[in-house]
Amino acid sequence: MWSLPAQLARRSWHVRSRVPPATHRSNSPDLGQALASLGLEPLVIPGEIEGALTFLGVAQDFLGQRILVADNGGGSTELACGTLDGSMLDLTFVRSTNVGCRRLTELFLSRTDPPSTADVAEAHAFAARLFSSVVSEGGLHCGGKGAPATLVVTGGTSTSLVAIRDELVPYDASRVHLATLSADDVIGLEGRLAALTEEGRRALPGLQEKRASVILGGTIAVSELMTQTGFPSLIVSESDLLFGLSITAALTLQGQPSPVVWKPVLRSLT
Repeated sequence: MWSLPAQLARRSWHVRSRVPPATHRSNSPDLGQALASLGLEPLVIPGEIEGALTFLGVAQDFLGQRILVADNGGGSTELACGTLDGSMLDLTFVRSTNVGCRRLTELFLSRTDPPSTADVAEAHAFAARLFSSVVSEGGLHCGGKGAPATLVVTGGTSTSLVAIRDELVPYDASRVHLATLSADDVIGLEGRLAALTEEGRRALPGLQEKRASVILGGTIAVSELMTQTGFPSLIVSESDLLFGLSITAALTLQGQPSPVVWKPVLRSLT
């Protein structure tokens, strides 16, 4: 059974959300049929809803602040801007962009090991092009009228960058959550990672071996996001999609309205 923190359970949620209607990937039916053949019932979450749920989870640490939350994943980065203020969730902009650590790696950074300077530049140009249009559309540039005051990034890339910078062995989530990365930190770490082979990255203190192949791509994505939005620093969050999903599921179970324009279908395991 889901549990809900007392302060959230007492809230009467009011939602002002401008999240686009849900759309499904073209191969979703194929995946659903394959899972159904195994006796599993999938619940597909579109990128924009994923961004909204992630925002809900991350924003618990930033109540009353207008923030931009970026969830940098393997195939995409979800961007969500808004404010969580008491019982009001005001999401003004949510988009999913095709900039992810694995996507950049597969498209540009797998030709040589380590990648060439030209390949790294191509990855930057690709990320810049996709991010710039979204930043312009959403008015997300730092310092602009109505722009977010803080950039918060969640996902394995940002947490790994803190762990590499601080050589966290073993990994210590308490030192990563709400840590700050400056633009200079990210640029320096990118240069360090780009100079290493994948084998060399595996040996870095603080980096999980499984992330060695994609960490450079993720770092390029984070660096370009900071460049396009103009934020001189970001805050790293250990909170993620699962936090927002848990909150939404618990509220749904209690018969309260969903904080985002989506609610899960709950099934009993008994």
